[in-house]
Amino acid sequence: MPTTPLNLWIDTDITVGAKKISFLHYKDVDDGYALGSLMHSPEVEIVGISSTRANTLDINESTSIAKRFVRDFGSESYSVYKGSSSTFDCTRAELPEAVVALIDALEKSPLTILAIGAFTNLAILLHARPDLASRIERVVAVAGRESVNETFISGSYQRKPFRDLNFEFDVSAFNVVVQSGVEVDLVPFSVCKQVWVDLEELLALRVGNPMARFLAEHTFGWWLEWEVVFGARKGFNPFDMVAAAYMINRDWFTTEGRKAKIVEAPSDTDEGKIKPYLVCSSSNETGHPVRYCTGINTDQISTLMLSRISSSTVETV
Repeated sequence: MPTTPLNLWIDTDITVGAKKISFLHYKDVDDGYALGSLMHSPEVEIVGISSTRANTLDINESTSIAKRFVRDFGSESYSVYKGSSSTFDCTRAELPEAVVALIDALEKSPLTILAIGAFTNLAILLHARPDLASRIERVVAVAGRESVNETFISGSYQRKPFRDLNFEFDVSAFNVVVQSGVEVDLVPFSVCKQVWVDLEELLALRVGNPMARFLAEHTFGWWLEWEVVFGARKGFNPFDMVAAAYMINRDWFTTEGRKAKIVEAPSDTDEGKIKPYLVCSSSNETGHPVRYCTGINTDQISTLMLSRISSSTVETV
């Protein structure tokens, strides 16, 4: 692993603390766990944070939550930039604040980008400044599956599979990024579902530092929803936190080169409709090369990452 910190930009659709209209219908909390653990990880240097959509349709929501989270728990050196309020449109003239800031950062230094939301900001950047593709060392995202028959189920009586949300939210944006030639590493559901945060770990976070307490207090409803609605007795899968772990130490994961191909097929989430699937297979004759995570080499991901959240001084491992 590198001895100097990785220059990292985080593009996030953070919604921790937000709730949808109905009872037990919380918005995803895992971006908070990803951002919080990386803030306390000496292996990375966070250069900038941008807001995007997917967990929320409202860019103002993810922006305000990101700014509040950074203000309350982050370094004064961190800045949050507002991303695109709409999906990728190649005809747009004005660049979002986040894209302007990312252009400035890339002109100063090469960056790795953790994209834990829709790829919209990255697509706008690469369309406006294709010359900067060579300055992006890699993009890491939570997306992809091995076939259209693979469903995203975590609970024993989960009626409806999860969507491959970051990809499905803005398929055109994903296309722009992979066609740019930028190296893309995918941490898919099949790997993320191997990691769980359980009630005992939430209770331990609740007596931790202010960030840990905040995350725990805003996660109990999420945990209860997974148990009641999905029948997930182990807790919940912290998808984006697993991708954050990949940023800290890629040796914790097994990966292989594959080709990513978009395939249209009957939807597994909306009956009677057709939807795009991001199929990543070594047997694909066509598609875009990606680095695809196939497994985890340690059973301690949850413990390791939650310990980052709970402490501001962490030994590099």
